Amino acid sequence: MRGSAMTPLACRSSARVLLSCLLLVAAMHAHAACRVDPGLFGRYAPPVANLDFNQLVVAPSAQPGDVLASARARVAPRDNIVRCELFGGSTRGHVLAPPSAFSPNIFDSGVPGVGIRLRQRASHNPRGLFVIDPYEGVNHSGFSSGLFGFLRLDLPELELIAEAVRTAEPLAAGTLRGGTFSRFVTDNADADVLFTTRLNGRVVGSTCEISGPRNISVTLPPVSITTFEAPGSTAGQTPFEIALSCNGIEDARDRVAVTLDYSPAGALADRGVIANAATREAARGIGIQVLDAADKPAPPNKALDTSALRLGRTQSTLSFAARYYQTETAPSAGQVQAMARFMVVYP
Repeated sequence: MRGSAMTPLACRSSARVLLSCLLLVAAMHAHAACRVDPGLFGRYAPPVANLDFNQLVVAPSAQPGDVLASARARVAPRDNIVRCELFGGSTRGHVLAPPSAFSPNIFDSGVPGVGIRLRQRASHNPRGLFVIDPYEGVNHSGFSSGLFGFLRLDLPELELIAEAVRTAEPLAAGTLRGGTFSRFVTDNADADVLFTTRLNGRVVGSTCEISGPRNISVTLPPVSITTFEAPGSTAGQTPFEIALSCNGIEDARDRVAVTLDYSPAGALADRGVIANAATREAARGIGIQVLDAADKPAPPNKALDTSALRLGRTQSTLSFAARYYQTETAPSAGQVQAMARFMVVYP
């Protein structure tokens, strides 16, 4: 009734007319609703948007509020799927999971320490990024409502964005909440469903990251070339360590593996020998062998001994050693350099 100059004048004529006006307003507001209407012979099966996180790895350094990962899905457009009655109506987003204690806009994922923030964006309005919050009003997200008309509206193409957010709870491992996570409905009494979302994935339990410098230099002592008597001779063994910070979750399913990635010297990969990468005054016939804590060769891209990474421990140290290794029968003196990448691998 807002915006009409005639209605206030008519309502002031008498108490009886005023009562009639109020009843008319109430009746017209009762018809302000939208519903799913696929047509006379149509059927509508609400699509399910799967938001796949797969393996969700939470770094030990993650702080409350940090976005850990995101998952995206699309809802295909559908023409003339919504009919709004007299005075229009609206659509709403409902998240079925309860809100987290961390924030009312971050919802329970089913795994302590991780919450889900759900957003959606209509294709025709790429800057319109809305938080779906069932406790705070209406989310139109591309739908419109009209006055004095029975409007048939389209479901626009939607992009759904789920963000996994670190919350303040102690972190645990586990599978994300199953079943319907959210649904988008019309505002009629039946709350007709336009589409739903589901979460897929699990939070990995035992996660680790390197604490301290990312680049570690190991300097071997200079040795005489006469030290090497035959292929396989070694010299200058030097220990080194890699310190890890872990989240301390006791979950045997997610025990991490540790590998080294490097370019091996010829056919000596199984002996853990890295090719000499020196570019100036390079020694010939000499590589660098890497050993694990048990003094066993550390071949590239193979799981190493991680017995030091005990479940539930937040700080761990892995011990290694490096030494010169003769790869040819007639080596020559010079510079020796080698590089390897240290990787933490999750199952």
